[in-house]
Amino acid sequence: MMRMAAVILVFSMGITLFTAVPGKVTAQSDQGLEAVLEPVIEKQMRSAEIAGLAVQVMKDQQTVFAKGWGVADRQTKRPVSTESTLFHEGSLSKVFTATAVMQLLEQNKIRLEDPIVRYVKEVKGKVDPGVTIHHLLTHTGGLAHNNVNTAARDERTLMTLSDYLQKGTDLYALKPPGETIIYSSDGMALLGRMVETVTGKSFAEYVQSNILDVLEMKQTSFLQPPPKPIRSRIATRYHGSKPYTDDYLTNMPPAGDILITAADAIKFAATHLNRENPVLQPETLALMHERHVSHHPLMRGRAYGFNEMVIGGQRMLYHDGASPGTIVRLVLAPERKLAFFIAYNSNSPHLMEKLTEIILEHYSIGGEGGASSAGDVSPQQAGKYAGAYRPYMFSTDSFQKIYGLMSQLDVKTDGKGNIVLPKGTYTAVGEGLFYNADELKENLVYFKNNEMYLGTNSFRKLSPYETITVQGIILIGYLLITLMQLLGLAFPAIRRQVKHKSLIWLCAGAQLMGVSALVGLLATLVFIDPLEFVYGVPGYFRVWVYLIILGMLLSICLLYGIMKSKPSSWGALYCVLVVIVQVGCGFWLNSWHLFSGTLI
Repeated sequence: MMRMAAVILVFSMGITLFTAVPGKVTAQSDQGLEAVLEPVIEKQMRSAEIAGLAVQVMKDQQTVFAKGWGVADRQTKRPVSTESTLFHEGSLSKVFTATAVMQLLEQNKIRLEDPIVRYVKEVKGKVDPGVTIHHLLTHTGGLAHNNVNTAARDERTLMTLSDYLQKGTDLYALKPPGETIIYSSDGMALLGRMVETVTGKSFAEYVQSNILDVLEMKQTSFLQPPPKPIRSRIATRYHGSKPYTDDYLTNMPPAGDILITAADAIKFAATHLNRENPVLQPETLALMHERHVSHHPLMRGRAYGFNEMVIGGQRMLYHDGASPGTIVRLVLAPERKLAFFIAYNSNSPHLMEKLTEIILEHYSIGGEGGASSAGDVSPQQAGKYAGAYRPYMFSTDSFQKIYGLMSQLDVKTDGKGNIVLPKGTYTAVGEGLFYNADELKENLVYFKNNEMYLGTNSFRKLSPYETITVQGIILIGYLLITLMQLLGLAFPAIRRQVKHKSLIWLCAGAQLMGVSALVGLLATLVFIDPLEFVYGVPGYFRVWVYLIILGMLLSICLLYGIMKSKPSSWGALYCVLVVIVQVGCGFWLNSWHLFSGTLI
């Protein structure tokens, strides 16, 4: 369910001498970087069907590289420009939100330890009163990450931020506040709403006047829908070769989705690399960039708004963004006075990691970090960490629990005391702590109390019943038993035992409803773009749920029919088995909250 799915055209490449203004390309345009980027980008754009891509790099407050590849729109052949092509940047909005919150802190309008419900009164009763501004800035509020109703296809269905928090999300809590890092867009939406209540302005208006205008980010906009003058410059979003045709308007702009160019993104980055800037005071900037939480002292953690990356002993700040058909990344390396921005209009995540690695290596950021071996760890010691894990991210009290099922991560051992993950083999460096020198970001994994921490992501260990293997066996078993029961009705001997046509039709109806619904649900999860759910639960998904309920109702009618019609003992047994299987399937699906209020 979490499946993410090329004409090469040079457009923007500056070689003219400009003054040292972030966003302008200087005479020292980095030809060496282009030489290593070009072949990788060309190959990946073809293989991953990426239409267009932009890269811009800043060093010492000067843009040293800026280039666009491919097209922003395949139909019009509009080339990608770092100066003018606007990308939907998804969660990169969160660093703008955090910056706005830090401005309010400077003005003594808020305190980091204040509970969020003090400022966002419409969520009282839905959010733990212990959740503070600090918790939300560091994603330690314990809130689940909502993936439904976060966007609208058109202006008619667009929600205000207040309406979204009241009606579009249930603000599920997975953990008590402050206990662990759980990435949550709803947490940032709450902070954005706080900006509105404290300033008396809409979030978009506040950011426009206090950040974007101040930094002369003239192309960037938080407005929903976007202003007409810039709409023609927005990069078309693609899923493979297929364009998304809807407008994609977000119901939660503070969490995503700002429209931004590569040049404007670098202007914003320049502000965060310059202690003397017009947006935040040096002390506030330092506080924002400081590591505030991590799962282990040796592991990367979170600053306010930014994620942390530590490579080769170099601490960097970054944030990714993704919306249907677009992926972006902004990276800051304060010690090297380096920043870069990457964006492309595709759902493929793999190229982003490769380009990041190339740029960091080009500027001599890389190599092994500071983790050292803890000596031999026995296979028995490592074996206690093996098993299936599921991320603390999606709600366990709504149908979004099924996202977690499809996000299972299997941990194995190699029989030598090492831990094996899909990312590679990790060697013990401490109690419950394992290290992989070949991994760029997630090079440390930590186990504690049946939980696993991979970077800033947290997971819980599953019981055997909860694993996708056992759940798959249940699903296949149900389908096979139901199909066998259906085939049984084709035999006259079984129909004679059941005797009554009404019972035969009830049996067949309940079974057909159940099989059709499960096959439909399975097809939806496997073949339909999961990003469709950001607009709300699709109608066809509800149809499958209704069919399940109808099958259960027919089963209940069948049970009543058995008592009234009195078939033979063998016929009654057959009908009772049908009831048990269909009703049992209903209860099983209800354990995944498919009958929750969100769907019914």
